[in-house]
Amino acid sequence: MQTCVSCHAEYNQNEGEAPVLRCPDCGSRTLDDAELAGWKRLRDDLGHEDFLPVRIFDGPVDRALISAIFDDEGVPYVVHGGGMFSDALSAQNGYGVLLVAEDSEAKARRLLLQYDEAVVDFPSDPA
Repeated sequence: MQTCVSCHAEYNQNEGEAPVLRCPDCGSRTLDDAELAGWKRLRDDLGHEDFLPVRIFDGPVDRALISAIFDDEGVPYVVHGGGMFSDALSAQNGYGVLLVAEDSEAKARRLLLQYDEAVVDFPSDPA
């Protein structure tokens, strides 16, 4: 069974059918039972955590790359603000504020330092 993350509609599938990955009602992503249980456990585990701001994203690429790094490294985080329709009053928050669980702050700051110090070598133009 797949469950919509937004409207919570449930979709059963017959044997051999592909799962419903997008909710036909609202277009949001759906999760299978195991994924849903995992997200509920994570929500319950992190529901009592204090989250600390560690970075203001410079742009959408910065936000995407750092989010991917934190996902790969298992660092719990949330992004506050910075949506596509942010108003002028939230401009001080750039493309969102990255908040990490207090017990992951040291690891997060180390990863951010490595990210900021990374050097990207682009191939030279052969012409």
